[in-house]
Amino acid sequence: MNESSGKSSDTAIVIIAVLLIGLLLLINASAFTSSWINSKKSEIAARRICGADNADIKRRIFKNHFLVCATGTLIGFVLTFILNILIDVSFYIGIINWAAGALTAIFLITVSSIISYVEAAKYSREQVVTLRRE
Repeated sequence: MNESSGKSSDTAIVIIAVLLIGLLLLINASAFTSSWINSKKSEIAARRICGADNADIKRRIFKNHFLVCATGTLIGFVLTFILNILIDVSFYIGIINWAAGALTAIFLITVSSIISYVEAAKYSREQVVTLRRE
């Protein structure tokens, strides 16, 4: 086997791994968002009864979910680099690139924002009777 064939198979494995991790990320983010919003149904119903319109509810759901996801992502981003500096883990995982880490954090925040917006739009249209029954 020549050297270029080995590099291309390594690249293919990395791409497949990244795609699978991305798929798992999307599934996890969607499940988290759906579960989180289901736990907020009584709050949504109370706000609807008090006169909140679809835009108010959508804005509140999106803002709360975005803050949780962004905070978690940024904490993970910072802790990864602190651990990389304090503990010499570069032997096990290689040297972590700041730009790649920042792009990953931006990607994760963007994905969670899109998912939270879709879920917020879905639940903001529901009527009080539907929210209270579930």
